[in-house]
Amino acid sequence: DSIEEKKREEWMTELPAVRQASLGLGPRKFRAREGPDMSDRSSWTDTPADRARKERDRAMGRVKSDEKRDDEPLPEKSSKRKEKSLMEMHQKKLQKKKK
Repeated sequence: DSIEEKKREEWMTELPAVRQASLGLGPRKFRAREGPDMSDRSSWTDTPADRARKERDRAMGRVKSDEKRDDEPLPEKSSKRKEKSLMEMHQKKLQKKKK
């Protein structure tokens, strides 16, 4: 009557390495924007105990630099002229054709 504890293998509970994710299917052009932050992917594999610990840390005031950055106001767009929308450009083109 030996009861074996069911335990998943490590490869089933952890995410693969970041370098293996692309598999040679990278972009064909230069990236215009910065890619997603892949430094903290632990939310996929967090246990309830990990979530509780992170929540306690957050409540204690241990805020990540990303969260501090998110609280800063965004800089205003310094455009002197508002660009016309596609609809406005299309309407103007139709008006020119009517004349």
